Amino acid sequence: VSIAESLVGSFKSSYTRPLSIYALILDIINRIILFDSKIAFRTAQIRSRLSFSLADAMIVATAEELDAELWTCDRKLVNKYKKVRYLG
Repeated sequence: VSIAESLVGSFKSSYTRPLSIYALILDIINRIILFDSKIAFRTAQIRSRLSFSLADAMIVATAEELDAELWTCDRKLVNKYKKVRYLG
C-alpha cells in the first residue's frame, strides 16, 4: 500500500519521476510489515480523527506502530500529518 500511495502524486506530474522514486524506495525497504489487529485499531482511530483515506490511515498507523519515519510524495498527507518527510 505505501509504495503505491507514494507514487500517485508523482505520476500525476510525470512518468520518469515516479520511476526514480520507486527505485529509491525499493533500495531502502528491508522488510514487509503485516497489517495486524493492533494496527487496524489505530487505523480506525486515525481515520475518524483526521479524515484520512483508508490507505493513508493504514500507512500512518503502521509508521506509528514501528516508530518509523514516514516518507511520502503526497502533499495532502504532509498537510494533515506532521510526522512525515516529504519527498515531492
